[in-house]
Amino acid sequence: MKKLLIISPFILLSFSLVGQKNDKEIFEKKSKETESLVLKNAIYLELGGNGLFYSVNYDKVIVGRKSSHLVIRAGFSPVGFISGDNSFLLPLEINVLFGKQNNFLEIGGGVSLFLGDDDYGSFENFVTFRLGYRHQSASGLMMRAAMVPLISRSEKMMWVGLSVGYTF
Repeated sequence: MKKLLIISPFILLSFSLVGQKNDKEIFEKKSKETESLVLKNAIYLELGGNGLFYSVNYDKVIVGRKSSHLVIRAGFSPVGFISGDNSFLLPLEINVLFGKQNNFLEIGGGVSLFLGDDDYGSFENFVTFRLGYRHQSASGLMMRAAMVPLISRSEKMMWVGLSVGYTF
């Protein structure tokens, strides 16, 4: 009986040590799973934003860290349907994504360049900024929502951009 009382704390301690090892393994596995999930390329449609009405875009992560990523973006937005010509905008941006897993704060800026024949003078180049949220799932679905101030020589507008697309 005395031997059992002496041995039982050691047996219980050994179960505890094994349990700690398993907890540590689980924690390390979860830590690896929570590392940033940013696929390097994205193609998406943005309504509003710095393409004004809508734009088709491509962006690429050029520098990636554990919790921040530098992204460049180029888009195409046909605006000639308003004035009946072949005018378009080229939205160009540099953004930084802050976050882990699949949810990110997106901050950046850029320009939207007007190209084409605008006889009415209703379009011009403008500077843009972006403050928004980006969700990027492991399956490739990407969604964004952002406030996008637009600043030109003659106007200042607060605009909203909503995007949906695919990351790969």
